[in-house]
Amino acid sequence: MYQDELAQIWHEQKNYFSRLPDDFMADNQGIKKIIFYQRPLKLKKDRIGRCSLEPTKYRAATARLEVQKFRYLQDVNNLEYFERYTDQWLKISEENRQKLIGYFECHEKITVTALKKLLGVDKLTKFNLEAKNLKGNTTACEVRSVLGAVWDNYSEDQRSELVEDLLSIKKKSALKTRLIGCWKLHQSQALQLCLLEFEPGHSNLSLKAINKLLPFLKQGDIYSDARKKAGYGYEIEEIDPQEKLNAPPVTANPIVNKGLHELKRVINAIIKQYGKPTSIRIEMARDLEMNTKRYKENEARQNKNKKENEAAVTAYRSLNLGNYPNHDDKIKYRLWQEQDKRCAYSNKVIPLNGLFTAEVEIDHILPFKKSLDNSYMNKVICFTAENRTKGDRTPKDAWGGNEEKWGQITAAISHWKGLESKVSRFYQTETELSQRDFISSQLNDTRYISKLALEYVSQLGCDVSVTKGYVVSQVRHQWGFNDLIGETDKKERTDHRHHAIDAVVIAATSRSLYKKAVAEIQRNKLKIAPPYPHIRDELNERLKHTIISHAPQRKLSGGLHEETGAGFIERHGGLVYRKNFH
Repeated sequence: MYQDELAQIWHEQKNYFSRLPDDFMADNQGIKKIIFYQRPLKLKKDRIGRCSLEPTKYRAATARLEVQKFRYLQDVNNLEYFERYTDQWLKISEENRQKLIGYFECHEKITVTALKKLLGVDKLTKFNLEAKNLKGNTTACEVRSVLGAVWDNYSEDQRSELVEDLLSIKKKSALKTRLIGCWKLHQSQALQLCLLEFEPGHSNLSLKAINKLLPFLKQGDIYSDARKKAGYGYEIEEIDPQEKLNAPPVTANPIVNKGLHELKRVINAIIKQYGKPTSIRIEMARDLEMNTKRYKENEARQNKNKKENEAAVTAYRSLNLGNYPNHDDKIKYRLWQEQDKRCAYSNKVIPLNGLFTAEVEIDHILPFKKSLDNSYMNKVICFTAENRTKGDRTPKDAWGGNEEKWGQITAAISHWKGLESKVSRFYQTETELSQRDFISSQLNDTRYISKLALEYVSQLGCDVSVTKGYVVSQVRHQWGFNDLIGETDKKERTDHRHHAIDAVVIAATSRSLYKKAVAEIQRNKLKIAPPYPHIRDELNERLKHTIISHAPQRKLSGGLHEETGAGFIERHGGLVYRKNFH
């Protein structure tokens, strides 16, 4: 509706603005892009992670020249090839290393075929980094595409200063003025530089750490050696034990931050009441215990996602939308391919040129506000109009009463291969949804918290050890604790007192007992007696008087307005909106 109105206004006034570019009203460009497409959100500094080698410094932007060189020098220095005649892996010569450095500096994407040709080896030669997505200096390539020989004639310091300007000056008019006035560039070159799109993201290290490591990487050292020479050894740093936990590390995950603050509050309260503990045991999330088979499955899944993301980037660039699609655009493309390029609710074909527009949306099959499920398996792509019709309902509730429509949807999703978990969500009603346990949907956060908690509590200087969730569950079952708060011999997750039971099991399991349990579980012969005869009765009595403490919710949340689509329909007398009736 709004785009049609804009088109009419432009049609009437374009004769008065003949000097505007031809693509002024093109899709995803000009005035349409300004009005109808949200600009990228500015990343707050407190959302950027800290450097692992210089904890007081923030991580450096990936687009910086120093980071680009740091990345490709690691790959060049790690590169080895398999010598078939001697049956061993060999490092490349210094002469070839310099060739590669020059090649990586001038090319964005590095292929194995190009490397073999550059080094003069046959096609059957194997490199150790063939599975890796090798990248060159993408920032330098972007700027060189505009400046050409001018860029090559700049000194290294001048290049860094220019890129610093391009990355730090956010206002395009100010950047253009500086490029023309300070860098003496032609107006057309300055304009093209202002429109460049650089590689997003951040390195794991800060600029300070990278600048310390770069001289050694340039000499040919691999990262581990460069780190030692730069003074960042791998030895365990001795820290003075603290009497209580200080502020926890800040992460980009608000749920993890909240969990660590709760951990700090609980442990410091225990210290205040009982004194500092001599030992702390942390139960790791179950999914951290990944065996070889699951590692391979996880690796295969990551490789598949990587290829799909690369295909999304290629498709995005083919539409001249930019060089770097955001996370949601990549998800859109993956879902589009997965759904046979069709809308999940109408089964109509979604054209590629419409995929990255506002006409197509990512929808949560089970409404996020009711399910809190933001996993990939709860997402589909659909036309925006279909999403508005569905509203804040499950597909079953939205269309289950329409036999023809529901039959069309179920017939379409029946052809989705390997997506049984996703398909099953279509058949759930809101009633069933309210009965679901969403603890499993928070497992990713739990994994991360477990890792950080282990590092965080170590500052107390006491003995910190880890127990595996699976071992704890087996011992808990062996001791007959599962039915203390439930009706069956299964862990009752809906009652939060199960955390107290786990804590008792972990505390009562000494290291020797834990090792014995692991050994017996591996032989499928677990038989471990409780630490003393009446522990179950004592625990049962304590649980009767246990009060669960929940963190208070002090802020308002949720949508300000109901999510309903509005539109102008002449036959109904003007502006109308959809309303769900139950």
